[in-house]
Amino acid sequence: MPLIAFYEVFVDPPYLDFLLLLSVILLFKTFRIITTEDMKLIDSFLPSKLKFFILLMKAIS
Repeated sequence: MPLIAFYEVFVDPPYLDFLLLLSVILLFKTFRIITTEDMKLIDSFLPSKLKFFILLMKAIS
C-alpha cells in the first residue's frame, strides 16, 4: 500500500488523474450507464448530507 501512495505522490502527474476522471465521465455519458431511474433510487437512499452527489450524477448523465 505505501508503494501506491509513493507512486501517486511522486510519479503520477496530476493531469493524468484529471484525464482519467474526464474519460470516465465521458464513458458514462456516451453509454448512458446511469439513468434517471437509477438517480431516483440512489437519491432515496442518500442521507441529506450527501445530496450534492445527485447533482454530480445529473451532470454526468
